[in-house]
Amino acid sequence: MHRDHAIKSITASRENIYIMLNKIFSKIYRLLERSHYKDIYDGYRKSYSIDSGFKFNGKNIEFYGDGQIIAGKNSYIGNNSAIQAAANSRVVIGDRVAISHNVRIYTCNRVAKFVCGLCTDDPIQYETSDVIIGNNVWIGANVLILQGTTIADNVVIGANSVIKGKFKSGVIVAPARPLS
Repeated sequence: MHRDHAIKSITASRENIYIMLNKIFSKIYRLLERSHYKDIYDGYRKSYSIDSGFKFNGKNIEFYGDGQIIAGKNSYIGNNSAIQAAANSRVVIGDRVAISHNVRIYTCNRVAKFVCGLCTDDPIQYETSDVIIGNNVWIGANVLILQGTTIADNVVIGANSVIKGKFKSGVIVAPARPLS
């Protein structure tokens, strides 16, 4: 009887040790991961014009390209989002802009007829143009913003929208058409 109790006690102690080690290693991992992303996001701040009040809210956020990315104060971008600024183009993000998760913003894209095989003898062509996002804009999850898009102040872009064009102040866009 005493022996069974001792074995259970040892087993419980081992389980407690495993739980404690798991918590310690999980905390170390989170600290290292946070440091890793901070280094990446600090690099973006050095490479592009990112206001100190702009927040990178999450993991796997990517800014890339030889163009300009200008991001205003009190704005943020969520997990798994990407902004591409091709050479000779720019992405401008105003103040108080909320960019949700899994958002893509591109200043360069292939011209569709060259992708669809309608013009097979010509080389692939690209369309490059700025993307301008005004102040107080809310961009929902899973949105794709294409080159040549201008979003005025006080606009909501609904989740799962693919947008290209000019959107005037005060509209709600979902999926890719003004609702108000």
